[in-house]
Amino acid sequence: MKKPADEAIYLEECIAIEPVAIQEEYVRFPADLAYWNGRAADTLLTHLRTKSELERVEAQLNIELRETVAAEGKKVTVDMLEAMVRVHPTYQAAKLTAIEAEVAKARHAGFVDSLHSKREMLISMGAHIRKEMEGDPVLREQIRGTRLARE
Repeated sequence: MKKPADEAIYLEECIAIEPVAIQEEYVRFPADLAYWNGRAADTLLTHLRTKSELERVEAQLNIELRETVAAEGKKVTVDMLEAMVRVHPTYQAAKLTAIEAEVAKARHAGFVDSLHSKREMLISMGAHIRKEMEGDPVLREQIRGTRLARE
């Protein structure tokens, strides 16, 4: 599926339920869920890559700072070295990137959770509408008219 022009608007459309167009909701739901699952997977990949990069930066700085301190003839404790790494600007930048990626991952997981909630609501609404349609010919005609107007 191609990327929508505005994901925020597309998300609203995906999560919203149009009760009189329940059939259309059933039809579009799998594609919407597939799209947002794909986006969630993309953000998971980004998160894992940035986490890995943070670990690499931390290890690299650990080596470099240990060598720098040793060249100066000073002794450094493990805790001091860890603190030096964590306040280093390169580490801080990598950490911020990892945090942003984790937030994006959580956001997209929430979008997918919203769609799973929508699925449950659609199932419930469908059962309720079928029950109502059994005894209400006006409702049957309203839904049939809405469906024909959309075609």
